[in-house]
Amino acid sequence: MKNGSKWLVLGLALAVIGSVGCGTTRQGAVAPDTGFTQIRTDTLFSVKYLPEGGVLTVVLTDGTGMDFSDVPAEVYEGLVQADDKDAYYAEEIAAKFEGVQF
Repeated sequence: MKNGSKWLVLGLALAVIGSVGCGTTRQGAVAPDTGFTQIRTDTLFSVKYLPEGGVLTVVLTDGTGMDFSDVPAEVYEGLVQADDKDAYYAEEIAAKFEGVQF
């Protein structure tokens, strides 16, 4: 992802964070105009998946953003459906795919 795009994604993620503070977005919902799916766990805040290139963007609760490339759709779907999303993220994404922080 290019620098300008990373700032746009981070800005959108922060907009999503702001909307959650107002109670307008529930867990599992796609935030309007951002494409981010709310996760809201101890570690994860929201995720976005782009099938082109298998890019998974993860926003952590501390505001850190991570981009993971070449992530199969099944892995993204597994994260969204997992009972323990933090464990799934740690074991199936962070441990197996190289992430770029933004």
